[in-house]
Parts: sequence; C-alpha cells; structure tokens
Amino acid sequence: MPGRRRGRRDTCETVHEAQGAHAMSSVRGSDALAAGSPLPSHRLDVEGLVLRYGRAGFTLAVDRLALPAGVHFLVGRNGSGKSSLLRVLAGLERPQAGTLRLDGAEVVGADAWRAYRAASGYLHQDFAVRGRASVRAYARYGAWLRGVARDEVGSRADEVLDAVGLADRAETRASRLSGGMQRRLGLAVELANHPHVYLLDEPTSGLDFEARDAVHDVVTTAVDSGAVVVVASHDDHELNRYPGATHHVLDAGRLVGSVTGDGAVTVQRLLGGVR
Repeated sequence: MPGRRRGRRDTCETVHEAQGAHAMSSVRGSDALAAGSPLPSHRLDVEGLVLRYGRAGFTLAVDRLALPAGVHFLVGRNGSGKSSLLRVLAGLERPQAGTLRLDGAEVVGADAWRAYRAASGYLHQDFAVRGRASVRAYARYGAWLRGVARDEVGSRADEVLDAVGLADRAETRASRLSGGMQRRLGLAVELANHPHVYLLDEPTSGLDFEARDAVHDVVTTAVDSGAVVVVASHDDHELNRYPGATHHVLDAGRLVGSVTGDGAVTVQRLLGGVR
C-alpha cells in the first residue's frame, strides 16, 4: 500500500492530491444516470494491514476488513486506531504491509493511487479554513482540483453547497464561518467529484441538529449511489441513525469485532468485552 505519509492539512491543501483525477476512467454515479445505466455498487477490501509508529509506538494491525457499499462505522475508545485506519484508507499513511483493493483491483503504484484518491473523499477531524476566499470560490477551487470539468465547476460547486446547507452563505468569507459550518464546507469539497468512497472522521462533532441532518442527507445520498461510506465516530446518536450500518470495533489497533444493524447498544457490549 504505497501511500505517502503526510501531515494534517486543511482541505485546500488536501484536495491537491486529486490533480491527477482526469486520469480516472471509471464512470461517476451522475454519468451513469445520464447514460441510463444502473448505478454501480462499490467495495473496499483491506488485507494484512500493519502500520507502526516508531519502534515502541502504536501498531495498527488489521488482518481483513471487508467494506461493501453502505455505511460502516469505526468505533472504539480514544487511541484505538480509528483515525489511523481512516488515514491509511485515504492513502495518507504508508503502512509497512498490507493490500488495499477497490472493486477488486489492487491499489498499487503511483498511477493507481492517483486514480484511487480521485475516486475517494476524506474529511479529517481537525478540518479548518484559511485565507480570504468566499465559500463559493473555495468550493469551486476544490471541485476543479478534484477533476471536475471546467465548464461544470460552477454548477457542481453550487450543487454541493446546497447539499450541505451552505447555499445561503456562498458569498461569505469561508474563514469567517463557524467551526461547524467550516466542517460542512469541507464535506462539500469532498462531494465535488461524486466519490465512490467517503472517509469521514467524526463528521458530526460540534455540529448542531440542522448541520447533523445535512450530513445525514449526504450519507444517505452516497449510499443510494452505491458508495462505500466509512465513518469514525463516538456519537451514539449517529451509530443508531443508520439501521443497516456495520460497526467495526477497534481496540489497541486491532479489529475485535463487526456487527451489522444493532447500533450503539451492541457496540458498547463489544467494547465492554474488550480487555
């Protein structure tokens, strides 16, 4: 899994990873709809993952993790490896071993990783906006960097801002948004290329009910399009909001169990059994 290690960045920096998006040959959900074809159902698989931080530091080790289309929660105590696993799935950490496959094809080599990043969206937990750009300009720039055709950038930016409830703030300076609204803007940028894989680190943290509903709508739309949605969360309310979701429980860098459909109660029982 030859992803490069990077520090945390704001989304304007992160979206530069997608400058190779025009090499992406797979059909986006919207293109499939326009062609009258059924929407594809995507799948992500991880095998033999090992990521070590230093000689005596934290080790993330996942023998096998199957992520078919739908909602998947990564749950566990602080320091269990949720964010580290998300960063590996986003190609932002380079593990010492392991295989990542999207729709059965192994992601290996620079070209494959560029294509994979162009087909995925990652919203990290400490997302923040800098600079003087407006919300609309920020969304347009992010859409362009993610490979959206130049003549579609404006309409796509308006589409994603509407999806996250920021259409009425389009001319506001992005850096003046509240923390919760900035996270919604970050999510809008990640939506711009209609990704096959959504990787969301605590996406509802610090959000009010209206903003949470906007995130819920985005996730529901993504699932309806056949996408894989992977969410790291501590929020019991969110765990119970998606009845068909699969909850993958991590402890000390190990995957200790997976439960589909039972929500936070069963997850807490699994966590209670971890030693």
